[in-house]
Amino acid sequence: MFNCPLMAALSSAAIRSSAELLPQNLSNTAWAFATCRVVDEPLMDAISAASSSTISQFDIQGLANTLWSFASLLLPHFPILPPLRR
Repeated sequence: MFNCPLMAALSSAAIRSSAELLPQNLSNTAWAFATCRVVDEPLMDAISAASSSTISQFDIQGLANTLWSFASLLLPHFPILPPLRR
């Protein structure tokens, strides 16, 4: 069982700073929540939005981890995929 208040606090902090996070930070945050099986749609939405504008700066591992995170949480509708099609 994961500490829900802790995860909520981490999510809130990540959402507030998501626009300033580096690609690796975005990837690591998405991966951490997905690994813990915590579906936090506002957080994943913020990660998706921030990732979409910096997708060209992701390395292969970061991109794979981020996409795995969305897929493993069954969140295919988030706008992280369209920038990859360009």
